[in-house]
Amino acid sequence: MGMRIRLRYLVVLLVILSILSLGLTFVVVFRPVEIFSPNGFPRNVTSTNQDASTQTRVTYALEDVFRPTRFIISNENKVKMTSEASIVESVNSSLVSKFKDLSKKEVLSQEGYEQLVLRDSFAQLLFDTPVTFGVMSRYFSDVSEELRQETFSRIIYRYDDAKSVYFINDYTKQMYQAKIDAETQTELARYYDEDKFYTVESYILKNRQVFIEVNTIAMEKQTYLMEQIPMSFYITQLFANPSELRNRSDGQSIIYNDNLSQLKMDRSTNVISYYQNRVEDEALTMTVHLQQSFAQMKKLGGWKLGMSFSDFDTERKIVEYMRYVGSYPILSNAKEGLSQFIITATGIEKMRVSSLIAETPIPSKNQSISLMSGKELMDQILGKGISLDLIEDIRLGYAWQLSRESNQIVEFVPNWYIKVDKKWKTLEEAFLPALEQGGDNDGF
Repeated sequence: MGMRIRLRYLVVLLVILSILSLGLTFVVVFRPVEIFSPNGFPRNVTSTNQDASTQTRVTYALEDVFRPTRFIISNENKVKMTSEASIVESVNSSLVSKFKDLSKKEVLSQEGYEQLVLRDSFAQLLFDTPVTFGVMSRYFSDVSEELRQETFSRIIYRYDDAKSVYFINDYTKQMYQAKIDAETQTELARYYDEDKFYTVESYILKNRQVFIEVNTIAMEKQTYLMEQIPMSFYITQLFANPSELRNRSDGQSIIYNDNLSQLKMDRSTNVISYYQNRVEDEALTMTVHLQQSFAQMKKLGGWKLGMSFSDFDTERKIVEYMRYVGSYPILSNAKEGLSQFIITATGIEKMRVSSLIAETPIPSKNQSISLMSGKELMDQILGKGISLDLIEDIRLGYAWQLSRESNQIVEFVPNWYIKVDKKWKTLEEAFLPALEQGGDNDGF
């Protein structure tokens, strides 16, 4: 009888332990991540079911990030453009080792620049910002040492020269030339898809010639589950001895530091910033800046939906990368869409990234949104009496917007964006008084 009672107790104990085990597993796997709302109070957002290292791992190659983002081709006496990621990616891949005998040519006059871009061009590839030939060396059979730090932001194929390709820095108007096979232009034309190219008109802005879609554009609002990279990931990646860290909170931020470095998360924006006191003992070339910052972005960025090199501040040595959602960048307020790095010869000096990521799509909540035509947009800009000389760029992009249904869901809402004073803004934001827009948000 005693044996039966003990056996019964043992079975009950095993059942209880099994239930506790399942409960702990649920907590570990599906634990909420503490993400802070704009008012500073935490909100629960479900994390991924992956550990931190897996969650943040990205597989970008250099050519995935240092790449053109728009492809323009002249067809039937009309200029048409696409940002379709699959097409641009295919064109980018097709250019590997296609160019040879790169040489530096003259600085174009404004008239010569417009002639090449507007009237002589058969096809063009546009980059978000000037990039060095050293970083883009995959395009060439060889790049001489004296040209590796030279930069370009546009590749042009001419109607009247099937055996040459031209590289232009839109900001300096410096031109370069390389040789190609005569069949290259024919190969490029094969990427034209009438359903994915839009008729565009050209406008001269502050520094560059841009192309803007003429007609009404329909873009899809995309919806994702919002997740967060935990602070523990950044701590283990950035500090050699995490056990020696000191931590504190000042109400606005959570701060970790040792004798040389500081890691901080802003509670209102969920932006991670990092600083290490480094002595720069070696001047880095722009190419090295870009290569090393890319390695750190890949290691710490965690964004898997697309990324593009977007700027290099030559004075402050800030390298910027813009998050993409497929074919278009996230341009709203720069907090969620922008990653910034300052690199020295020995590692990161400063970093600013968003800890918020989106990986899991929710297609059932997507919807098509019709935007005003580019012509309507330009009519509004000109109607306000705004000089195009003040505008640096105009393009379609996404706003990062929390869903009204749940703060666990982020919506990428399409809109037109204007670049003024190195910042992307909607048409409404672009012309608000400076005091209404708040201070500088470049992170550094």
